[in-house]
Amino acid sequence: MVKGYVQRAGVDFDELFAPVARLDSVYVLAAVAAHEGCALHHLDVKSAFLNGDLTEEVYVAQPLGFTITGRERQVLRLCKALYGLRQAPRVWNAKLDRTLVALRFMRCEEEHDVYTRGTGRGRARLLEQTESFAYAHATS
Repeated sequence: MVKGYVQRAGVDFDELFAPVARLDSVYVLAAVAAHEGCALHHLDVKSAFLNGDLTEEVYVAQPLGFTITGRERQVLRLCKALYGLRQAPRVWNAKLDRTLVALRFMRCEEEHDVYTRGTGRGRARLLEQTESFAYAHATS
């Protein structure tokens, strides 16, 4: 866990924005799934933010209990986002978006957390909610 509250805007980070699904989008996905007879699943990603790749340099002090003897004043450079880091939601969302697009999901222009893939009975819909997903797909 990083003490992100000590980061300063414009100095330690420039961008924080990560799209957040509106509650209306969740209702619409559930309604469409029910109307089309689709199975609806929810997935909670416990380590979501730990998978975000940092593009800027971020340094942190060594955590208590993990200090290297003789190097107590050295800092660590992060390559991956950690919980508490102000950039964590944004870099997680960017990596997730790249991954879903590579898997041929199409991102909705009106609601940036909604992705679809396929057509007809082979269509899958995915709603990303920061660290969790709602996923609807046709059942046989």
